[in-house]
Amino acid sequence: MLNGKNLVIPGPDELHGGELPAYDQYVALIKDCWRMEAADRPSMDHVASELRSMLSGMLTTKINTSQEMSLVNTTSDESGSDDKRGED
Repeated sequence: MLNGKNLVIPGPDELHGGELPAYDQYVALIKDCWRMEAADRPSMDHVASELRSMLSGMLTTKINTSQEMSLVNTTSDESGSDDKRGED
């Protein structure tokens, strides 16, 4: 609560920056940071560690997806060149 009002967290489809793969983790961390009792809130070291972990996971996913797309494009290029040989 902030000034007697509940914290409003936008839904995943309301984010201006697009899809956030670790949305549920971010929401859980935000809620932990906004707990009423200061003693119940995570330390900044914990928050930083959680954010690093989420970012690392997103970067790993992005790299893997990029590598998969490169592989698909390479395979498609090779397939396409085979098809053109028979057209002459």
